[in-house]
Amino acid sequence: MNWKNTYLLSIATIIITLVITIITSFQYGFTNNIIGNIFTLGKLFVFFSFINILDKSIKAKSIQKNLKTFEYILYAVIALNGIAVISITIQLITHPAIFAHYQIIISLVSLILTIYLAINAFYLRKKILGKYNAVQKINYTPTDVNALKTKTYNTIDDRLSLCKRCVNKAFDSKTGLICSLDNAKPSFDTYCTDFIVNEAETERIDKTEAIEKPGFFGSWKGALVMSILGFARFAMRGLDDPFGVVFLALGLGWLVIVLTSRKSN
Repeated sequence: MNWKNTYLLSIATIIITLVITIITSFQYGFTNNIIGNIFTLGKLFVFFSFINILDKSIKAKSIQKNLKTFEYILYAVIALNGIAVISITIQLITHPAIFAHYQIIISLVSLILTIYLAINAFYLRKKILGKYNAVQKINYTPTDVNALKTKTYNTIDDRLSLCKRCVNKAFDSKTGLICSLDNAKPSFDTYCTDFIVNEAETERIDKTEAIEKPGFFGSWKGALVMSILGFARFAMRGLDDPFGVVFLALGLGWLVIVLTSRKSN
């Protein structure tokens, strides 16, 4: 799983765990398990801090401050989550009636997801950034200009995808990316004969696209599906079944994250 999907699913898992903690505390009282609730919030803070700093590190292509510290703390959190998963699983096997409590089932799923996503984040950190004492260099293949000549450029997005890799590109505060040769938006339908590849910029673009390729979980489609399912369940069951509210909130939150991320890119 690439980093974009890992980051979005991590945020969703944190929100799920937080919502379930709030619902459970509302039903049974926060003070009845105040130590457990504070401990859960602490683990969520560590997990969120790590993936947030890692996201900044990947975008900056350099290891940010405190990333190593939070990763080591997260090792301990994952170990504790593993113990909790084993404990809850044993309880479910020995006391099947617990299956009726949806909070426990969702909590178990979120614990497993947290373990998986954290381990995947560790793997991606090492793959993308390398070891902490030295940033890994990503192999890069020079641009195949002949391959670019065979493509079609029927839309403005197709043309701009070529222009942003060209040394002749310029930026206008009103119209955005333009060609510095005529100070206008590109209008060619076939390969631009004035194109001169900017290898440094092309390398940066290719690395960014390789890391941030959205996939299903990084697209607005997945968020929309979850929002619709949550709305439908909420419309049928109302507040008697919190699943609809949870799914709707997650879907809308996911959609905001995706759209914000697309805009920033």
